[in-house]
Amino acid sequence: MGMDTLTNYRNVVQWHIMSLLPSSQLGSAHASFYPLYECCRLALVTFGVGITFPLPPQTAPLPSLARMLQIELQIYSQAVQNQSLEEQKLYGWCLMVGGIAAKFSSERSWYANKLKLYAASRGLSTWHEMRMELRAVLWLDSACDLAGHVLWDEAMTL
Repeated sequence: MGMDTLTNYRNVVQWHIMSLLPSSQLGSAHASFYPLYECCRLALVTFGVGITFPLPPQTAPLPSLARMLQIELQIYSQAVQNQSLEEQKLYGWCLMVGGIAAKFSSERSWYANKLKLYAASRGLSTWHEMRMELRAVLWLDSACDLAGHVLWDEAMTL
């Protein structure tokens, strides 16, 4: 695969991510069927501007996205333990992506605390186990592992 093709794929992926409508524009009926939609959309946008189509740190809206994602996750976090395994993994992925994006913001400790609770509820005790769950959703080792491992270590020392 040539660089032109790779660039085209990256651009198409980013276009699709940025084209996802906010849940407020989808109508109220979707919320009961897709309660994690807005969390996943915000986490995907975060992943997009951080990994897929990375913006320079000084212009990337990562702190704002981390705050917005935290608000959505707070709404959802009460019901996560009653959800399917797949939904729980999506929740864990959203926590990790948001926590990485919150590296230099006050929301970082909230994400670390929730990540620790998530790991305990899922019986995850090592970074390797967590990374396997993240890979089942969306994870790029070369771009995410270091920051994810740092957040994991922070969470496990709380």
